[in-house]
Parts: sequence; C-alpha cells; structure tokens
Amino acid sequence: MLPETQQRAATILIIDDEPVQLRAMVAELNALGFETLIARDGAVGLRMAERGRPDLILLDILMPGWDGYETCRRLKAAQATRVIPVIFLSALCDTAQKLEGFAAGCVDYITKPFDPREVLARVSAHLQQRHLFARLAEQVAPPGQSGQPSPAARALAPGRWWIRWACASSTAPSTSCSRTWSIPPGSPSWHTGSAPTR
Repeated sequence: MLPETQQRAATILIIDDEPVQLRAMVAELNALGFETLIARDGAVGLRMAERGRPDLILLDILMPGWDGYETCRRLKAAQATRVIPVIFLSALCDTAQKLEGFAAGCVDYITKPFDPREVLARVSAHLQQRHLFARLAEQVAPPGQSGQPSPAARALAPGRWWIRWACASSTAPSTSCSRTWSIPPGSPSWHTGSAPTR
C-alpha cells in the first residue's frame, strides 16, 4: 500500500458507462482517502484526464462512442495524459482481448466480476510503482544538464530518456542494459523486460 500521505493525495479517474456497478469499490477508495472522478464515456474521460491529471485511470471497455481500447489509445497519444497508468476493468476475458488492451497502452487488466480488494491492491501497487519511478528519475538525472526535462517533467513522465541515461552511465556491460534503454513509457515490454537489444 502507498504511504498514507501519498494515498490521500492520489486521484483516481473511473471511466465507465455504468458506474453504479462500481459503487462498492468507489466507497472503498474514498474511505481510504483517494479522490475519485467519474466519467460515463471515453470522450468525457479524456477531457477530464487532460484537465485534472489523475494519478491513475480505471477504464471499462464496452462503452458507447469510443470503446475502452480507443479511449486508452487516445489517452496515450495525448501529451498531457500519456504517462497516466490505465487499468482496464472489463467483462471481456479472452486472451486476445486482454492482449489488445495491453497493446493499447494499459498497465493492468482486471476481469469483471472482480473483488474490490484485488482492485485496491493493484491500484496501490501501480501508484507506488509510479512514485518510485519518479523518485528514481530525480536521483538518476544530473541536474541542469542541457536537453534534460525539468524535475517536474521527470516526475510526471518517467520513461525512456532516464533509462537511457542510466544505462549509458552504468558500470555494467552495455549488453546488460541494452534490453531496457529502448523501452518507451507505457509499453507492455516495460513490465516484462522483453525489449529488443539495440
């Protein structure tokens, strides 16, 4: 679980056309100190994400208008929202459908019906991971180096640039880090370590 002060500050955006089904989970999130925002379709969800910059998004797939896959692709294409972790919550349980979700840019996929405790555990794990990436980015990047993003940008967008710098500066053989330094933010291979060598 996240430390209490971080947990209270976290905002979760839920994009689902039937949010009433998520009442128990929303109540749990609120009771734990999370702030929750709800959008009933992908277009509204994208606008809310761009304005509110939530820490994590829970996204349904079967919705009117943009489905969850399209919504996720648009979230990952937008500069303001591309680094926000997306977790799919869906009744679609076929392997091909899950793989499509990861290809669209999600970090996790939970099938309905779900146990709210599992969702809370995964939400906390991904928020903690994002926090650790941001901390590592601040520690690894040399301050004031030309061409490097600002500390605020590093905290919001841990990804390819700082991994590349860390590997280039590592004392380990280059072959040991070439598997990771080309992984873009949001890529499924980010989590599996299956990036191709340079």
